[in-house]
Amino acid sequence: MKAAIIKRYGSADSLRIQDVPRPTPTDDEVLVRVRATSINPVDWKIRKGGLKLLTGRDFPKVLGSDFSGEIVETGPNASGYEPGQLVYGMNNAVKGGAYAEYLAVKVNKLAPKPTSLSHEEAAAVPMAALTALQGLKKGGLRAGLKVLVNGASGGVGSFAVQLARAYHASVTGVCSGRHVEMVQKLGADRVINYEQESPLPDTPTYDLIFDAHGTMSFSKARKALREGGQFVSTLPSADKVFWAFASKVVGNQSSHIIHLKVNPTDLSEIRTLIDDGQVKPVIDSVYPLEDIDEAHRKSEEGHASGKIIVSLYAEDTGKK
Repeated sequence: MKAAIIKRYGSADSLRIQDVPRPTPTDDEVLVRVRATSINPVDWKIRKGGLKLLTGRDFPKVLGSDFSGEIVETGPNASGYEPGQLVYGMNNAVKGGAYAEYLAVKVNKLAPKPTSLSHEEAAAVPMAALTALQGLKKGGLRAGLKVLVNGASGGVGSFAVQLARAYHASVTGVCSGRHVEMVQKLGADRVINYEQESPLPDTPTYDLIFDAHGTMSFSKARKALREGGQFVSTLPSADKVFWAFASKVVGNQSSHIIHLKVNPTDLSEIRTLIDDGQVKPVIDSVYPLEDIDEAHRKSEEGHASGKIIVSLYAEDTGKK
């Protein structure tokens, strides 16, 4: 089978398309014919060697975690699924494997694919939407809350805006000027162009601040939080790690860092919201597998509107 591999850590030029052995599913795994995958920042951080303490030096490596495709084989204990079923999900990012025509993945890492989406659209969902959903729930998301989403035009942020609205919260999105209209269309009640004004008011305004971009500090954000307010970020920093512990004993505001856990329950909830028309993936661009190096470069620029997709079978929409 064809796969995008790396034989060393390095730039996007280190990605190569090569024939590799097709994996065999173990007892609790299924073999998925991957129709599409997506680029997540963790992919190119691994490619560059930024997580080598976790990923080691065993090469070649097939990267990629998000996938959408069709089950072609099941392990003897992979109950609940059968060949021909369309699924989507997310493999462990360190393990990877989704940048390939076939992926062996455990059944607790997937769920039936949203019927209203193509494979390319469905591949945009898992990591970004799970991060948004679990992060917002960590912050106590519920109807009536005032929520600020920093990085509202990105992969995670675009889902966070829609999920908060689906839970009937009042949402303010933060993005650059060129993305304001897009975030408005996602359903944000208010959009702040950070190029023109500070996203953080000097008075307590929000019940929940969701830092989808991972660039905001709790030290600065807490002034904009109401009593009992929650701050949730997607990326750790010294400030955020300190306050994740200190906020438990100092004051009545809390700081959290997301630890993503893939599970069928959350994937199924997201699927329902998508098929009900309350949430939709935002696609920045689609690349063929042969151009995955360009897709990585686009992601590293940091200005994508939504998700960057890699299609392995562009002719198949998967809407069935």
